Amino acid sequence: MTQRMSNILIVEDDYDLVETYTDLLEADGYRVTCAMTVVEAFDMILQEGPDLVILDLNLPDAHGYNVIDSMRKANQMPNAIIIVVTGHPEMTSVTDQADLVLTKPVSNQQLLTIIKRYLVQKSRMLSIRSQTGPLTLYGTSE
Repeated sequence: MTQRMSNILIVEDDYDLVETYTDLLEADGYRVTCAMTVVEAFDMILQEGPDLVILDLNLPDAHGYNVIDSMRKANQMPNAIIIVVTGHPEMTSVTDQADLVLTKPVSNQQLLTIIKRYLVQKSRMLSIRSQTGPLTLYGTSE
């Protein structure tokens, strides 16, 4: 059985880091799209439907938290994993809706390991959900 290739969106304004992440992830078999601004990120989210988003918070046009807020509150891509990677540890307090927050620098191997783990967990969760259907509670009185 072949597994669908995971789609990862990188939202980062540092071109060298985008290139590094892209090369790393594509070499490991992931489909990668990139955005360097919040506006581009919104377009990519709607077009690509990423499985996982690597998100910088300090972007040129707006705060990266706008991406998280929009995805979670508007229920866009509710199953997408959001990993914040920021060089500003003081900003991490506003990321309560992210799945994980990492402080730069992050080693390539560490990032790849984390991404693999989160995508495996997501795949298992979605598989269980598809096999069991919606949760039904028995023995409750209304």
